[in-house]
Amino acid sequence: MNRLIIIVSIVLSNTLAAKDKITHDPFQGCQKAYDKEMEKSPPTPVFRHIHWDAKECTKVVMNKELDKILIPLKKANPAKFKKAMAEQAKFNSFAKDLEATWDKYYEKCCSTCGFEEVSEELMTLYKWRSDHLFENNIADWKKQVSGPADSCD
Repeated sequence: MNRLIIIVSIVLSNTLAAKDKITHDPFQGCQKAYDKEMEKSPPTPVFRHIHWDAKECTKVVMNKELDKILIPLKKANPAKFKKAMAEQAKFNSFAKDLEATWDKYYEKCCSTCGFEEVSEELMTLYKWRSDHLFENNIADWKKQVSGPADSCD
């Protein structure tokens, strides 16, 4: 089911983009699929899966948006392309570390939580990144997320 949501979201996103290139939000398909599933008031395990699917969909769309910049850059300016790819690898590592930090928090403090916070933070980060490929300061990335609390209190 989760792969179907991602595929439908991407197709919907591309369809909407073709209709309205000026005001289109490429992430709209992910949000619509997420909203539709959440309307059903799913039980917690399904709720967690829906959030994970929405996060993954957002990541796929971010990568597609970045490819629109990176692929032409590969031939036009190979050095800049190589640097951008190295920075994107650092960004991906940052996102992975953020997710791991949340996972540790959930394990230690909140095993019955809905786990939506990590997905929502990563979705916000991925959306931001699609418009800020050449902003490679980790401080800029950290401004987009709050991360989990330092303690379980």
